[in-house]
Amino acid sequence: MAVGGVGFLCMVAACYVIASRYAREGRRGWAAYSRVTGTLFLGSFAVIASGGVAWANLAFVAGVVAIWSWLSLLSLNLSRRTA
Repeated sequence: MAVGGVGFLCMVAACYVIASRYAREGRRGWAAYSRVTGTLFLGSFAVIASGGVAWANLAFVAGVVAIWSWLSLLSLNLSRRTA
């Protein structure tokens, strides 16, 4: 769980780093999307890590779906920019 926690926090940091980069480039939509996704994922991880709440699993699944969607769309965006 500790190693997973480090990985999850690195994923949140990646969201904010990409958001900062896109904000400097003037791409406010992508910057906002990256910040919201990072915050949602961090919140869902905090809920599941605290435990004891029945709806925590659903919140975490929503966070995982959000972060994987962000990764997929970011990869697509970056591959189109380099082509």
